[in-house]
Amino acid sequence: MRAAIVSPGKANSMRVADVPAPEPPPDECLVRVLEVGICGTDRDIDAGHYGEGPAGSEYLIDGHESLGEVVEGPRHKGELVVAMVRRPCRERCIACRTGQVDFCRSGNYEERGIRRRHGFLAEYYAESPEYLIHVPRALRKFGVLLEPMSVSQKALRQVYAIQRRMPWEPKRMLITGAGSVGTLAACIARLKGLEVVIYSRGAGRGADEMIRRKIGATYVSADDHKLSDIGLFDIALDATGFSPLAWGAAEVLDVNGVLCMLSVTGGKKRIDIASDALNDKFVLGNRLLFGSVNAAREDFENGVRDFAALEQRWPGMMEHFITRRLPLAEIRKALDERPPDDLKTIIELG
Repeated sequence: MRAAIVSPGKANSMRVADVPAPEPPPDECLVRVLEVGICGTDRDIDAGHYGEGPAGSEYLIDGHESLGEVVEGPRHKGELVVAMVRRPCRERCIACRTGQVDFCRSGNYEERGIRRRHGFLAEYYAESPEYLIHVPRALRKFGVLLEPMSVSQKALRQVYAIQRRMPWEPKRMLITGAGSVGTLAACIARLKGLEVVIYSRGAGRGADEMIRRKIGATYVSADDHKLSDIGLFDIALDATGFSPLAWGAAEVLDVNGVLCMLSVTGGKKRIDIASDALNDKFVLGNRLLFGSVNAAREDFENGVRDFAALEQRWPGMMEHFITRRLPLAEIRKALDERPPDDLKTIIELG
């Protein structure tokens, strides 16, 4: 079968190749891949920054944002599914053995298309039903967005779980970063009735600007305004991949506010911060900062629920997240040529 593969650690090695098709055991499903989303993780893997193939394999099949159709196995034939990404560690740490692999303690988890397991950017994959999420046919046009949606879902779920520590009625939310994860988080927040401000570099334009206007979120450009110009927030979520902006968000938390960091920066940037003042703010104002990665099954399922709610409230809006569709043969174009208004590029296989 055809697949997009990479030689882990080798820059610009992503290419299309013929690889053996999966042969699932009776208790697993064979899934025909329809679409796969491209994100910063795929570009970092192609750049050789990280990525690890399965034991004994010289290559890694890329792709972790998928939408597929069951061909055979324990699930219904023709069922639309999205596969979860992370798998438990060999040590079976307390998180993994209780079904919360997104909180893996050992750090030896495996991730499809990223670490030690082949991904979904291929014509077929095999998977256990426990890691497949049902997607209703009504969500077919944008179901491939479920994996990034699950990341935003987990972040917001954890925010509200943590804030059970006190009486709390959040009103305003700041999101730094206007990419797909940040914009999906804005959609969730608007369903919750929060006032949302998205703060990022550059002018507001393209599909993301249309979506913001539709849901009633405000965009503020970092080119024109400092974070300190736009007030205080009960919730802040960083999805920039630019660490100085993330730490800036900590400065604009209101009393009892909480900041969630979602982006992995991986660089060597350094900034000066008013550490004593920030310390006093967090201590005296009961403020809190935490990080979040990956997602649990309930976050995928909550994503399906909110996709349906978003489609009902703003019909047709979710389709605008997908700004470019390319065939598998153009994987290099998907990675190397990114239009300035690109929100989400999709590789079509089905």
